[in-house]
Amino acid sequence: MVLKDRRGFTGVADAMFFIAFIGIAASALSGCMSQDEPAGPGDPSEFADTVFTGRVRGTDFGYIDVPRVEEVAAYTAASLILEDGTAEKYLEELAGKMYGDPGRYRLTVSCRDAESSVGGLAEKPSASYSHAYGTPYGDLEVLLELA
Repeated sequence: MVLKDRRGFTGVADAMFFIAFIGIAASALSGCMSQDEPAGPGDPSEFADTVFTGRVRGTDFGYIDVPRVEEVAAYTAASLILEDGTAEKYLEELAGKMYGDPGRYRLTVSCRDAESSVGGLAEKPSASYSHAYGTPYGDLEVLLELA
């Protein structure tokens, strides 16, 4: 097969180069625009409601032998009553991913006579949210304060 006219071949090669260039530019832009830092403080009610009304397996919460799916509020209340420290680890991990530095937040949870707090907010909070979530073990009182 012999090409009689090279303009068609040049046009196809030019189009392929243009498509490749646009693909590289798009991936470079998306890489530059990605967020590596934790999200800003945002609305504390969104974080608290999302976390405590969310449902997880007991194995994801930290209980090795509990594959049952329950609300995080129920697992948190049970952990507070049992005083096993599982809720603190789980909540500290989530809040740390959301807010970064522990000095930017304080999350206090209480159920019956048990209370626990994660984060180390040292200054006066600029935003806070308080809510009670119903659980089989009694109401779980949550207070989230943000710097």
